[in-house]
Amino acid sequence: MARALSRTRRAVEQAPDQAYRNSIIIQQEVHTDTPSFAKALVHVLRQDPDVIAVGEMRDLETIATALTADGKGQVLACEVCIVTPAMRKMIRDGEPHLMINEIQMGKKFQMQSMEMALLDLYQRGEITYDIAVSCVRDPNQFRHKTG
Repeated sequence: MARALSRTRRAVEQAPDQAYRNSIIIQQEVHTDTPSFAKALVHVLRQDPDVIAVGEMRDLETIATALTADGKGQVLACEVCIVTPAMRKMIRDGEPHLMINEIQMGKKFQMQSMEMALLDLYQRGEITYDIAVSCVRDPNQFRHKTG
């Protein structure tokens, strides 16, 4: 996804651990640099960021702030993972590579993969095909789904 986004990112994470090449990253670590996700989001919004990356949303205030960050109540794309017994087992057994399959099959639990979100955005005309295909894990599978 980083290829399709602008080069400046603001990240609020519990523990800073991500880096993107050719980017300026300003991270805030919860409990070290800021008291909460929500407070950090408010602070970051004042800096006019191109992108805000929130690793997880645990409380209503953070969710509400993230959803209204762009002033339109829109989020470009997100992956939703619900912790089911199968997910717990994959985490416990050290098999995170299997989690994407569970997310893709987990519609009944309201799970959504990044690919599903991008496909929806593309089909609604909110993003171009080139942007969508550049952000997915498997471009060939995405091409197949879009026919």
